[in-house]
Amino acid sequence: QRIWLTVELDIAPGLHVYGNPTPDGYYPLDISVAPIERVTVGDTVYPHALPFRVQGLDDEFFVHEGQLKVSLPLTFMVVDAGALQIRVTVSYQACSGTDCLAPASAEFTLHIAETSLIDRVRPA
Repeated sequence: QRIWLTVELDIAPGLHVYGNPTPDGYYPLDISVAPIERVTVGDTVYPHALPFRVQGLDDEFFVHEGQLKVSLPLTFMVVDAGALQIRVTVSYQACSGTDCLAPASAEFTLHIAETSLIDRVRPA
C-alpha cells in the first residue's frame, strides 16, 4: 500500500526558504523520514522554486515563499504491519532579502494505527 505524506508550510511574509540547487554554505528545505523496516520512502516532491538574487552576491538562488506543500510517497511492503510511528524531520534555513537565520529543523512523529486491509476468508 502506498500513502502520500504531505507537509504543509506557511512561510512568514518577507521570508523565504531555499530550494534546490543551493550554493555551498546555504541549507535547502528538506523533508526526511527515519528508516522503517519494510517501508520504502520515495523521492520527495517539492513545488517549483522561484529564482532569487541577493544584491552584491554572484550566486543564483532558488527559494520557496508563502504557503507550500511538499509530499513524499511511503510504500508499505507488508499487509498488517501493525501500528507504526513515522518520524519526520523538516530542515530549512529561513532568510529575508538581507539576513539569514541559522539553519533549523523541526521533528514530529505520526502515529499510524493498524487497519485491516483485506478481509480474510477462513477455511471451514
